[in-house]
Amino acid sequence: MKQFIKQFVTILLLLFLFHSCDKTPLNNSTVGCLNPLAFNYNQYADTEGECFFSDEKIYVSAQGYDQVNILNVVDGEINTTQNIISVNFTENIMDTPHYIVIDEQDSIWFVSLINSGMVMMYSLENNTLLDSIFVGDSPALMTHDSNDNKLYISRMMPMNGMMGMVGGASNTIQVLDYGNKTFTKYKEFELPAPSPHGIDISDSGDFLYVASNTSDWIYKIDTQTGNILNETFIVDPNNPTPVPPEVEINYYKPIHLKYFNQKIFITCSAGKYYNGQTEENINGMVLVLNEDDLQIISQYDFEWYSSPWHMAINENNGDIFISLAGDNGFTGSSGIACLSFDNSNFTHKWTSTGLEFSTSHGVSISKKYSNVYLSGRGNGILYSINMNNGVIEQAVNILQSQTEIHTNHHNENHTSSAMLGGIVVF
Repeated sequence: MKQFIKQFVTILLLLFLFHSCDKTPLNNSTVGCLNPLAFNYNQYADTEGECFFSDEKIYVSAQGYDQVNILNVVDGEINTTQNIISVNFTENIMDTPHYIVIDEQDSIWFVSLINSGMVMMYSLENNTLLDSIFVGDSPALMTHDSNDNKLYISRMMPMNGMMGMVGGASNTIQVLDYGNKTFTKYKEFELPAPSPHGIDISDSGDFLYVASNTSDWIYKIDTQTGNILNETFIVDPNNPTPVPPEVEINYYKPIHLKYFNQKIFITCSAGKYYNGQTEENINGMVLVLNEDDLQIISQYDFEWYSSPWHMAINENNGDIFISLAGDNGFTGSSGIACLSFDNSNFTHKWTSTGLEFSTSHGVSISKKYSNVYLSGRGNGILYSINMNNGVIEQAVNILQSQTEIHTNHHNENHTSSAMLGGIVVF
């Protein structure tokens, strides 16, 4: 009997040790991270699992998938886990999320939807939709004044039907008030030139700078009154009789505009220019303008096939990173370049182009690491690039949600390409 009791106690002890060491939960419970601050948080988990926390987040607009993908950077490396926010707002058409801006002060982020004419506002803390508003006519780039809770929205330029995207037809810059985290239409600024695309605001919030993509006119606007304080025709600024702003010449084709250090930086995609029976190759370029009179201070020329697109400026040292969309007829012309600017002179630091890139589009700078992030419109890849030498350190494919794959499989109006657009880092 004593032997039986001894064996029974041994068996109980072994069972206790087995279950205390076994990390597999009983009753088929779900193991997952229960901390809502972690990027792998699982609200449906029953048992605590390992949690992962990001050093920074990258927000990428996947225009062709009607979604915004949020990727996490851990110890300088982009994690392959992607939080996918659907912005499939309008049934049976591509909404085309294009540009993202973040108001860190108010913990919100915005995205413009080109085709459906919407602007969306989300919580930066949990990515829940706070509000949306219809602004119409192909909203494109945006800039904001966090102190005054104003969001300024430009228009998309003509895209010749690329991937179903449409261009704006108005000359309007719209201003939205987003106080109390709700949208209200505040006012509109009407410009003499069409396709007001590149846009940014002064540090004070008093002045708005806008570039017309099709007419090559640049404007300085009083944000309180909407009055145009100054203007310049960048193709020939000293001509006493420049081409009128309503004429769409499509010569320099300014794309992106950034206000930095009391100066205006503008990328111009340029490229092939057709004038009747003639064809001319115009160099892509970056222009620097005086913030007051908008006179050109300096100019840096790329090759005609480079097509400078979006840019990001490192506020710590003034380095300028420019995405090069390239030309479809010139193999290996897409990529990214880095310039520095001092007083009135540009210095070329490096250019990285090649077949590994495809129609580079959005660009944003890491806040914690020596990396710059670049989105590929042609291949759906997000790149992490060493900002000191232009070497690709990581290339991550942007994923499509399974829901969107199923929905779009039966919808001929949706593209199967991610067609990445703007990106921003938080």
